[in-house]
Amino acid sequence: MAAKEFRVPEIPEVPWEVPKDPELQPFLAPTPLCEAHHPRIKEEALKITKGARNPREAAMMIFYYMIDKIKFEMEPPKSALETLEEGGGNCFNKASLQIALLRSIGIPARYSLDKTKIKLIRVVIPEEIFKELAKKQSWTIHFSVDAYIDGKWIQCDTSFDQALVPFPYNWNGRTDLLLLCPWWRLGHLGKTPVLPADEINARFAERGFTKEFCMKHIHPYIESLREMDTVELCKYYKRILGRRDAESFAHLLFFHFVGHYRDIKYMPFFRHDIDWDASQLVFKEPKYSVDIEKRSVSKIPFEIEY
Repeated sequence: MAAKEFRVPEIPEVPWEVPKDPELQPFLAPTPLCEAHHPRIKEEALKITKGARNPREAAMMIFYYMIDKIKFEMEPPKSALETLEEGGGNCFNKASLQIALLRSIGIPARYSLDKTKIKLIRVVIPEEIFKELAKKQSWTIHFSVDAYIDGKWIQCDTSFDQALVPFPYNWNGRTDLLLLCPWWRLGHLGKTPVLPADEINARFAERGFTKEFCMKHIHPYIESLREMDTVELCKYYKRILGRRDAESFAHLLFFHFVGHYRDIKYMPFFRHDIDWDASQLVFKEPKYSVDIEKRSVSKIPFEIEY
């Protein structure tokens, strides 16, 4: 029997038109572990994006929700709904939830896969566990999200959460954000509407990273990082990654700062939990004034050049 053709439903709650292009339909449909049209997912997406006038604004609101409310946690694949209800997941689980939220309000979204040095996850794994893991493999697969906005795909990686990152974590809704230093990338593996859960489960089983193991040995370690103050966490990044990579990671996130979307205290108009008046927005090229730069990086205990 042929697979049932998916038809994008009307979404009267949003002010933008849902794309009807057949090539985009797979990126709007529910998929295994990504329950894009589950009532709970849609309810949350509409709540997060209240007041959004277009897909870019909605995608930005979802971005900040994902880094503020959904913690990074090391664990095997689970569904978007589970990730929402449990409030945490690692890169592919957070990607499933982010994609489901976007699709539920008519914004096409897909998984983006990159082969990367295993150094990426060194920050969130205890040293003794990481050393054993590194003996078995030198690389891993990183999952991020692409959203289809104004006729093009734009990457918006929310893998970490803001509490784990000691410098401003931003996305401007217009350019790609991928949480990989360029020299960490070992190759792009493609785009897909469906999470390859079987392959991921096999890799986790090979490592011995069951959910129980992660909850016992890795989650407490990650929580201890969240308890550090900014200076302690910055020093930790520098020690674990090395000065060059820590500085580059700070650059990567800081230069997605969008000055015209945020006030001087770093509170973006597009945050999911703030009421904002769209008439106040002034759209112009971001300008990084000295005052904003000082406020943005004043607590980072290593140099950042502009």
